[in-house]
Amino acid sequence: MKKGSAGGRATAIILRSQSLERYYRNPNLCKNCGKIIKVKESAKVAATRRKVFCNRSCAAIYNNCKYPKRKRNFVTIINIYNEYTDCFENKTKKEVFDSCKLWQTARNMIRKHARKVYLKNIKNLVCKKCGYGLHVDVCHLTPVSKFPDHAFIREINNINNLIGLCPTHHWELDNGYLKF
Repeated sequence: MKKGSAGGRATAIILRSQSLERYYRNPNLCKNCGKIIKVKESAKVAATRRKVFCNRSCAAIYNNCKYPKRKRNFVTIINIYNEYTDCFENKTKKEVFDSCKLWQTARNMIRKHARKVYLKNIKNLVCKKCGYGLHVDVCHLTPVSKFPDHAFIREINNINNLIGLCPTHHWELDNGYLKF
């Protein structure tokens, strides 16, 4: 008998009905709702036998109850960050750059420390040139690259070397169009 003939289809239908009969004698029950996990029209019985939940909704409800979301303690994260940036004050520029794997990571840590120092001393964060206050960068009047390697971070991020500028005026300062 050739594959795809009427006799072959009839045999496949009989085998499927026997598999379904065996499955429904001892069906899987959903772990969440306890209902029988039904075999879909196009699904194989073996695939249904491996299922644990009747649908995605039951799986989500079960897993969200069993493994609830962790509540993050942001105060702890802020305290860790503050301790991490405070230790930079007594390090030299070279020590900071040597301790970080990437150049940009060290630069970002110096920039974050500068913002912290600026906000601690100056409460009103607005652009010193135009007064814009929605997005203000804390900039170094003397660039970090101009300081020698033995300069301490507290010297680089001295409040007298920091200024708040909007992105446009920050670009102008960095490219020599703006002087203070």
